[in-house]
Amino acid sequence: QETMGVAGLVIRPHKPKSSYKGKISTHLIYTWTDCYEGIPDVEFEDRDPATIKCWKSDGTFLRSYACDVGKDDEDKNAHPSIGPVVFCPLYEEERGIWFDSIVVGLHCRCESYNWEGDYSQFDLEYSQEGGQGNIIPFYEHSEGSPMETWRESLGLIRALAVVPKKYVFSYSVCEGTGDPDAMVLWSCKEPGVPLYRHDLRDYQASPYNQNLTRLAEVVGISIAGTDIVIADKYGDRIATVYVEDDDGEPCIELKGYAFMGNGENDDGWHGRMAMSERHAIMANEIDPTVWIFKIQECYSHEKLDKREGNKSEFIQEDECHEDNPRRYHGREIAVGKVIFPEFGGNKPNRKKRKSTFAFLGEEEDTKDGLGRGGPIVLATKGKFLIAGYTNGTITRAPHLPSDFESNDMTIGANELASCSYLPSDEWHTPYLEQLDDPDGPVTGSGPDNECTIQ
Repeated sequence: QETMGVAGLVIRPHKPKSSYKGKISTHLIYTWTDCYEGIPDVEFEDRDPATIKCWKSDGTFLRSYACDVGKDDEDKNAHPSIGPVVFCPLYEEERGIWFDSIVVGLHCRCESYNWEGDYSQFDLEYSQEGGQGNIIPFYEHSEGSPMETWRESLGLIRALAVVPKKYVFSYSVCEGTGDPDAMVLWSCKEPGVPLYRHDLRDYQASPYNQNLTRLAEVVGISIAGTDIVIADKYGDRIATVYVEDDDGEPCIELKGYAFMGNGENDDGWHGRMAMSERHAIMANEIDPTVWIFKIQECYSHEKLDKREGNKSEFIQEDECHEDNPRRYHGREIAVGKVIFPEFGGNKPNRKKRKSTFAFLGEEEDTKDGLGRGGPIVLATKGKFLIAGYTNGTITRAPHLPSDFESNDMTIGANELASCSYLPSDEWHTPYLEQLDDPDGPVTGSGPDNECTIQ
């Protein structure tokens, strides 16, 4: 009951303190929800901050982490929804140690000092004094107040990924349209310090020219080392991102795209992605085939479409019609596939309706909300792959070949990459309170909507 409407789940090894006297659990389970805290016992206005809950392996509640970021710009409790959640070591300079942490992306907007992408003079303390940010970290092994928030991404945090002991990668989107906002690289050695920002939107341009990327409808993210694979176009296309850090000055490079060729793609056919140690696995609700990619081989593949720019310049290209020569390039980049039975082998009995074409008689009514029988959620670890479906069916694939087995013998799962599925036009997306400093740098934020320039 406490996790009504579970939106995310992470498994972590249990590391109890030496003074811990309870029964030691082999692992811990972390959950969070899209529902507002307190439903159905309180009204929305009286809700508590959104909370991540931690459970022992036997289902016993252990502790919680409240994402309280203070007031919004109307002086009301902001209490935004939880977006993506990742786990990673962060460094504490005062004690000179790395500590396990939870980094949470929030479904809210904030302002940021306009550093114009140059973070060489970034003042962390000054930024923190200006207001709360929309990324909030916690000490994993203790319940209590969170650490200082991170403030640089102006949009809603949609996805996070971790390069352990180096970087946290964030991807944000605009409120309303869900168009890409920015990709930001954060330091794990200096938590809260942005190292690089790759802008995906130019808020000072005319509305038609603001978009700077083909990236769209992101529904998943996977990472291996400094290589990132993103599921976009609702899971009908991969986008590859590379974190370049050989010269000591890290940057983010969007390397290109490759379509899977599933055909119809709109918000009725959601895609999903899961990751194991080295592999990203992607599915789309419209097709029972699940595609497997070796993450570190995608960004340099010859079939990758490396063109980039305002998505309005690629409308025909990105609709990916049958005569598009790049329609199936994503399948050529994939290193394997698994074909599940429709609805996991438990196809629902559907009502019949008259066909649009009279000579065909009756046909199945596919507008019942159950989709076309492809997976809507995936989980993987080593040779294991599990798919879940709209009708509640859960199906395990035959063991994957030895090439896909993981060297990672730990218990953990879903720790290093996370993507939120909250709608960008959710009716409540707070704008965090800004504590203006007239003597500070000029602050800059995106427009309230795509038709107003500030």
